[in-house]
Amino acid sequence: MIVIKSTDLDFVYNVYLKDKSTGKIVFRSNNWLYGYIVPRVPYLLIGAEYFNRTGNYEILIIPKLSQGFGSKSIQESTIKYSFHVNSSRIKLFSQKQLITYGLILCAICGAIFGAAVAYIKRKEAQKLALKHRDKEMARLQLASVRSQLNPHFLFNALAGIQTLMNKNETDNANRYLSKFARLTRNVLENKDLISLTSEKTLLDDYLQMEQLRFGFQYTISASADLDAENIEIPAMLLQPFAENAVKHGIAEKGNLGKLEINFIKSEADLILSIADNGAGFDSSKNYDGLGLALSKNRISLLNSIYKETPFVLDIQSGGEGTTVKITLTQWL
Repeated sequence: MIVIKSTDLDFVYNVYLKDKSTGKIVFRSNNWLYGYIVPRVPYLLIGAEYFNRTGNYEILIIPKLSQGFGSKSIQESTIKYSFHVNSSRIKLFSQKQLITYGLILCAICGAIFGAAVAYIKRKEAQKLALKHRDKEMARLQLASVRSQLNPHFLFNALAGIQTLMNKNETDNANRYLSKFARLTRNVLENKDLISLTSEKTLLDDYLQMEQLRFGFQYTISASADLDAENIEIPAMLLQPFAENAVKHGIAEKGNLGKLEINFIKSEADLILSIADNGAGFDSSKNYDGLGLALSKNRISLLNSIYKETPFVLDIQSGGEGTTVKITLTQWL
């Protein structure tokens, strides 16, 4: 900043900045300003970019006269200020200021980052809470479906006992009751998941009971590479479909009725299959039977819980019988 005494002829003074190492004039101006920084006196600013490298500089304040720049009169009236610049020591801010500004910047960035992390965590927590709530609601609905399936199964089983007693088949009725007792205990345990071995035992007990009434033939088999003891599936997943196969498919065929149940490994999928040689039905229609409707609803609820391993229900029925397949995708 160059400041001069205020006169009516301020504008006649030119200011030059000379790089003494090259002898060149690097800046020139007579743009005097008034009252903004220095009250009531004219001043002129020279940007630091004109002498931002190490070297010797000189400021010349020269009246704007008609004589040439190198004339004797000009040289006599010129005011000169010489100075040296060491660019390695030029700093826009002091060390203290840099530390202060750095701390302020870090605090601002930290506050923004902290707020962002808190917001993201809150959103994730809300998302997890909603997901957990949806799963719990699905589990409650699933338990409700199970609670409806159990008395449906028990009622049908008791009807079977009554049928045998009415036929005076006392021995068969007693054998039926012994199977029924173990089966009822397994049903009322109300576990969410049971092993394939336990599911096979449950199905075996049920089909032996019904075999006493109707005399059909059945087989239950599993792929040799399935670890039936350690692979678990939802409890009583197949029993309602087996019950429908017996009641609506092969009950009237007597010894000619056949039922095949298979547990099949297909890469990472587990396929549960029930096939009968009954009269079949139109699988595209909705029937009044409670067991099938509850089972479809149950699979839908299972899919809302096991979203990454969905359950796919496929029912094919015709004149030669009915096949029900439940595929547990990526279950193994």
